[in-house]
Amino acid sequence: MFDFCSGLNLNELNKIKNVLKRLKNSKKDIFYEIDLLKILAYECDFLIENKDNISISKLSKKFTSQYLKVKNYLEKMPAKKILKPHNKLSKKNIGIDSLKAKKVLLDLACLFELNKIKWFVLAGTFLGFIREKSFLRHDLDIDIGLMSEDVSLAQIKEVLRKSPLFEISKIEYQKYFLSANNFLNKPTFARIIHKNGITLDIFWHFLEGNKIYHGTSSILWKNTPFELNEYEVYGLKVKGPKNANLYLKETYGNWRKEKLNYNFHRDMISLTGTNNFLGLEYLLRRKLYCGKYNQEELTKIEKLLI
Repeated sequence: MFDFCSGLNLNELNKIKNVLKRLKNSKKDIFYEIDLLKILAYECDFLIENKDNISISKLSKKFTSQYLKVKNYLEKMPAKKILKPHNKLSKKNIGIDSLKAKKVLLDLACLFELNKIKWFVLAGTFLGFIREKSFLRHDLDIDIGLMSEDVSLAQIKEVLRKSPLFEISKIEYQKYFLSANNFLNKPTFARIIHKNGITLDIFWHFLEGNKIYHGTSSILWKNTPFELNEYEVYGLKVKGPKNANLYLKETYGNWRKEKLNYNFHRDMISLTGTNNFLGLEYLLRRKLYCGKYNQEELTKIEKLLI
C-alpha cells in the first residue's frame, strides 16, 4: 500500500512508467497493472493542476482504459487470491517514545496557544488517550486536527517558520472533484517533525453535508460532525471529539478491544478514497491488497470522472 509516487515529478513518474511497461510485457501481472494505474493517476493530477486541457483529455482516456482493465481483472479474481497484509507485530518496542512524544505535545500546545490556534487530537492519538490514557504502544506518530474555517495552511507555515522546534517535511493538496470539470484544490495534510525526531501529522477538517472529512491527496476519513471536549492526559489538557464513543466506533468499530494485527487500510471503517483519480486507484488497490471493496464509493467517483 506504500505510495511510491508521492513527491515525484512528471519526468520521474515517466521513467518508472517505462520500467513498468517493460516488466509487465514479459509477464502478465495485476501488480504491474495497478502500479501503472497509480502513475497515470498522478500524471492526471499534475496536468489538471497545470490546466493542460488537451493533454488531460488524452491522459484521462488512458487512465480510464487502464482503470477498467484493472477493475475487470479484480472483479474476476477469486477471493482467495486477494492478498491480505500480514502485520503481526514484533515483540520489540517499535512504537512511539512516550517521553519524547509528551515533550512534543507540550511544545505544540504552548506554540499553538501562544498563536491562538485551535487544535485537537484524533485517530490513533485520540484512541490512545481515551482507552489507554496514554499514547498507543505501537503508534508511530501524533495525529492532530484543525478545522479549515479556523486556521489556514499559510498561518501554520508562518507559525512553524518562526519556531526552532518544528519544521514541515511534507504538505499534501487534495483535488476534490464536484464534477468532471470542477474541483476544489485544498491543502489537507502536513507532516511536521519535532527536533527530537517525533512526527506529527496535521489534518485539516472540512464539513460537507452531514459529514466531516479529512485526509490526504488520495484517501478520506469521514465522520459524523463533532463538537470538541477537553480531556486531560499526562497532566496536559487537550481537546478531542466530544462524543468519544461515536467518533471511535465510526473509525475503529470495537475500539475498546486492542487489535494487535491492526492495519488501517484494511480495518479503519471511516476510510475511503478521495473524489479524484488518485482515490479511484486507491480503492482498487485496497481491494487487491486488503480484500476491501466498496462499489458504492467507486460508482460515485466513476460518475464524476469516467
